[in-house]
Amino acid sequence: MKKQNLKTLLIFILLIACKSHAQEFSCINFKTGRFETYVNDKFSSKVVRSKKFQKEYTPKTGVKVKLKVEWIDDCTYKLTFVKANKKFYKNRNGKKVFPELIVRIIDGNETEYIFVSSFIGVKDFIHKAKAIKIK
Repeated sequence: MKKQNLKTLLIFILLIACKSHAQEFSCINFKTGRFETYVNDKFSSKVVRSKKFQKEYTPKTGVKVKLKVEWIDDCTYKLTFVKANKKFYKNRNGKKVFPELIVRIIDGNETEYIFVSSFIGVKDFIHKAKAIKIK
């Protein structure tokens, strides 16, 4: 009977040790830094995010955008349009309204994350992509 109790105790201790060493995903690593984004595993854009702003550059179109960043919670932030280059405005066909974007980090690990984004007030648009932290 004593050997059975000892085995049970050892298994219990091992389970607790494994659980305590398992890393839990945290979005804090992604609040600032340099990132590359990918849509359907194809490179999309370069992103530089500071505490207050996010700059995005899409090489395929030459579009550069600056956005204000406001964190709502640890894994959700709001992007508000600040300014862009001429190519951005040309691609928008003169549209002057730039709705705010809500971005939710839904999964990831230490170096990359999956996110979904949607414009506030626009029900038909949901964008899903992956971001890899470069620095």
